[in-house]
Amino acid sequence: MAYSIYIQSSGRTITELGMDCSSPIGGIQLSLDLSGGATVTNVVGGIDAGALPNVSWNVSGNSLIITAISMSGNAIQTGSNLNIFSIEGVGLNSLCFNIGILSDQLGYNTYYPTLDPDCGGTDPVLGCTDPNCPSYNPSATQDDGSCEAYDECGECGGDGPFQCPDGSFECIASDCFGGGSSPCVKGGDNWPACMEQFHGEPPIK
Repeated sequence: MAYSIYIQSSGRTITELGMDCSSPIGGIQLSLDLSGGATVTNVVGGIDAGALPNVSWNVSGNSLIITAISMSGNAIQTGSNLNIFSIEGVGLNSLCFNIGILSDQLGYNTYYPTLDPDCGGTDPVLGCTDPNCPSYNPSATQDDGSCEAYDECGECGGDGPFQCPDGSFECIASDCFGGGSSPCVKGGDNWPACMEQFHGEPPIK
């Protein structure tokens, strides 16, 4: 998935921030650098940020922190060139981004958007940023959509649930037989043969 946050228009007294997102967004946190001489007097939600009415901001040292979240499960819908914040003050044409974090409308998934201009001037490291997934890249600073999907059992990259010999569905193999009574371990080298030997038939994926 692709996400980016950028300066749509910049002047000395008003700067507009824009966003492109390929899935609904229910939370935004940004840090912008003020060391170039900018002074901020107010931050308000943009015309496309109505789903995130709870906008707060504060200045900490040389950083402007902006946070907007949905308290009701609403979200900014997928789109491009979305106007998300309007910053008021003086000297704003020197602003750049330190960091940006997005979350989905339920707060389960976190995304790291491309930022323009990025104060660090370094390219993001693309990869899977979910530590629960097999393809997790601890060096990645921006999620590129390569993480595996979660199965119905809540396992990233998993293939559960599976069907037990009696037709029921379980996420853990031993639960088919009352828990812990089966010698067969799902995913083991002898899983199909073990199921057939001890339980009369191979597992049904």
